[in-house]
Amino acid sequence: MGCLAPARAPAGALVALAALLVTAGEGRAAGPALALSWGRSFAIQGAADEGGGAFQLTGLWPVRRTWSAGVGLWADDLGEESAELHDPSTGAALGPVGGPAIFTFGAGWALEVHRTTRDSAATLRPPHGPFLLGTAGYHRASHTENGSIIRRQDTFGFGLSGGWRLAVGRRAGIGVVVRYSRVFADPLLGRYVSAGLELTWR
Repeated sequence: MGCLAPARAPAGALVALAALLVTAGEGRAAGPALALSWGRSFAIQGAADEGGGAFQLTGLWPVRRTWSAGVGLWADDLGEESAELHDPSTGAALGPVGGPAIFTFGAGWALEVHRTTRDSAATLRPPHGPFLLGTAGYHRASHTENGSIIRRQDTFGFGLSGGWRLAVGRRAGIGVVVRYSRVFADPLLGRYVSAGLELTWR
C-alpha cells in the first residue's frame, strides 16, 4: 500500500490548488469567469506567413481583488508555409509557392491581472477595464499537406495578452484582445501575434 503514496501526491496537490483558487480572496467560494476570444493570427516569424483563425478559452477563479488564476485552452491556424520556387534548369526565381499548413493547439495554466471585480464586498461583477493575461503550457504543432500530417511536434509555449473589457449587464462582458505567442522547439512556427474579440461570462 505504501507504493501508492507517490501517485496520490500529484492528485492531492491539484485538489489543494483548486480549493485554494475557489476559496481565496474574500474567503468565500466564487465561480470561474469564462473568457472566449477569437480572431486572426498574423506577424508570424516562422515559415508560415498567411495567418488564420485564432481561438482561446480560459476559466479563471478570483484569487485576489485584482488578479485571477485558472486554466486555458488555445488553438491557432497559422496558414501555409511559403517557399521560393526556382526553375530547375536556370535556377531563376519563379515566385513563392505554398507548402504545408501549420496548426497549433494546447492547454495549460492562466494568470490574469485586472481591475477589481467588486463594486462592494457583497457584489461580484464581471471584469471591466484593462487587463493583462499570461498563459503557459503544452502546445502541439502539426504540419499538414493534402489532409495528411507530415510533421508533429509536442513542445512548450507561452502567451502574453492585453486588452480592454466593457461590462454588459451584471454577468457578461465584451472586449478586444491582442495576444503574443511563443512556441519553442519548432522553427517553422516560432513567434506570432493574434488579435480579435472576447466575450466573458461569470
